[in-house]
Amino acid sequence: MTAMSAAGALEAKIAVNRLHWPVTVLGPGHRVGIWMQGCSIGCPGCVSRDTWPALTEGAPGEGGPGDIIGVDDLMASIDALVDGAGPDTASSVGASVGPGSAGAGAVDRDEVAIDGVTVSGGEPFDQPEALEALLVALRQWLDGRADPGADFGADIIVYTGYDEPVARDRCSAAFSLADAVIVGPYRAGEPGTAWWGSGNQRLIARNEQLAQRYHDALSQATGEVQVSVADEGVFIIGIPRQRTLARVESKLAAAGIRLEGVSWRP
Repeated sequence: MTAMSAAGALEAKIAVNRLHWPVTVLGPGHRVGIWMQGCSIGCPGCVSRDTWPALTEGAPGEGGPGDIIGVDDLMASIDALVDGAGPDTASSVGASVGPGSAGAGAVDRDEVAIDGVTVSGGEPFDQPEALEALLVALRQWLDGRADPGADFGADIIVYTGYDEPVARDRCSAAFSLADAVIVGPYRAGEPGTAWWGSGNQRLIARNEQLAQRYHDALSQATGEVQVSVADEGVFIIGIPRQRTLARVESKLAAAGIRLEGVSWRP
């Protein structure tokens, strides 16, 4: 699996943009979402340009989003978030908007089980040591919260804009510690799925049983996005289809919310 111990993982530092719970559009079930900060790829058309700037330890958060924290502190924040004691910016749920959706609804986070964790960015594989440490810590955390009656244990999905050979070269441990890695750069104009943005991207599962589980879950995915409004910011979670972002802006404008510094515009 990996030579990194759980104790070593908790001592590592990681640049993080934000957390969210529950995420329902980036994998099966109700998931913890972790967005890592910093991306050296910068795919044209990316909707998460706010996650691109890298952070320098010793001056985190100065003029940009996110923070550099210890993995132990991050896991404590996730614990608090899931248990209902996290900050408003992370714990708000907001609206879901998709084809034909009226775009409103909320989930009682205290009444849902953790089905998994999705790690995105930014580019997680630009922080290979931190990513490995995070996955070690997440696996231990999920094992401690496992539901013995569940058909499947809670799973971990990691996104990367690198193609598989490069991703394996940068952090091979991620392919054994995570249950699935979604690989490949985003290419505007190549329609993807409800879970990834363009047709060249693909999901690599850790084994055939997981591959079948993801195939079945993806076939049932609705293609919605989640909209979280909190702390004077609006966050869109998921893979927006054509014109979805324009529809979100229109709905927000009708509610008197005007967007500035939109991350999906250059």
